[in-house]
Amino acid sequence: MSEEFSPGVVVEAQGVGGGTTYWSEVKAVGSQRLELWAPRSGPWDLSFRLGREMLLKAPMADGEILQSRGKVVGLEEESGGWIVLQVLDQPHREPQRRKELRIPVNIPAGLTSVEWTGKGTVKNLSASGCIVATQWDGGNGVCLALALEMPEGRFQTGGRLLSSTQNAKMEPTGTWLWSVRFERMSDEEDAVLVRYIYEYQRKHGVWVVS
Repeated sequence: MSEEFSPGVVVEAQGVGGGTTYWSEVKAVGSQRLELWAPRSGPWDLSFRLGREMLLKAPMADGEILQSRGKVVGLEEESGGWIVLQVLDQPHREPQRRKELRIPVNIPAGLTSVEWTGKGTVKNLSASGCIVATQWDGGNGVCLALALEMPEGRFQTGGRLLSSTQNAKMEPTGTWLWSVRFERMSDEEDAVLVRYIYEYQRKHGVWVVS
C-alpha cells in the first residue's frame, strides 16, 4: 500500500548533496506535486533555487520516516512564501533516525525525581531532549519528571539525565548544565514539541542541526 504526504504534516526539507535543513509544513498535495510552507525572513536560501532537488522526510508515529525526493519548480512569496515541488519518487518508509533540529530557548522548568524537586531553565530544545541550566548537580542516569512553562501552556513529560557539567564560558559560575533525553513521551507530546520547534524556526529563522 502506497503512502503520501498530507496537508498539515511537518517535514524536513534539505537540498540533495547537503545544505540548510528546514522544517516545513505541507500546504497542499496533487498529482506528482507538493507545496510546502517555507520559513523565510529574507532572500530565498540557495537550497530552494529553481531546479534544485530536495530530500523530504516526515516523522511517523512508529519512529520511521516517510521519505521522498522533489525538484523545486516554483517559489511563491505570498504569506511568507512557499515552495512548489515536482515529486520525483514515490514516498516510502525508511527506518533511519531523523536529524534533530535544536532551537535556543529560555523556558522555566520544574524538575522532579524520586528524591528531590527543583527548578531550572531550558536553554536548548529538540524533539528528543533539552539542555537545562540549574543550580545543582543532579547525578547522571536519574529519571526525571519535567514541567516546561511554554508560551502555549505547561508541557509535562518524562526524561533521563544523561550528563551534568559546568562550563564557565557558557553560564555563570555555580550553574550546572544538564543534558536530558525525553522518555515515556506519547505521540501527542511528541507532536506538540515538533510543532513548537517548527513554529519557532518559521518565526525566527534560526536553528541548529545535530
